[in-house]
Amino acid sequence: MGWSFEPTQLVPVVLGGVLYTRRARTLARRGRPVPPAKIAAFGLGLAVLVAAFELGGLASVWVAGAALANVFLWSDHPFYEPYVDAPRTWGLSALADQRAGGGVMLVEMMFVGAVVFVVLGLRWLGEAEQRQRRLEARGA
Repeated sequence: MGWSFEPTQLVPVVLGGVLYTRRARTLARRGRPVPPAKIAAFGLGLAVLVAAFELGGLASVWVAGAALANVFLWSDHPFYEPYVDAPRTWGLSALADQRAGGGVMLVEMMFVGAVVFVVLGLRWLGEAEQRQRRLEARGA
């Protein structure tokens, strides 16, 4: 998976890393060094933040679409006035058709979202496995 970032996406990550490093050095000078496990946990947190930036666009579109689909599905009146007077090809009222459309939107988004997250998850696991194999090969 290729990562591409805008500079504004990297600013919070770099700033967080700089501030944490500065704090860790201050504590070390005072004789209270930060345990390595905490440093590793912070690094993992930064990696999660980077992944969140990458998936943020997809997630925001997904949430907005789900909200719109729910509005269509649970509304008690049709939203498009010209559509109310349009001929009915399948015998559904404008409200029933709007609700069916909202349901189709939810189902479609569920499948697409599931496929995307499974593919990205498998890719991430594959990359993690390759990194582990490289580390094991270096140690052997």
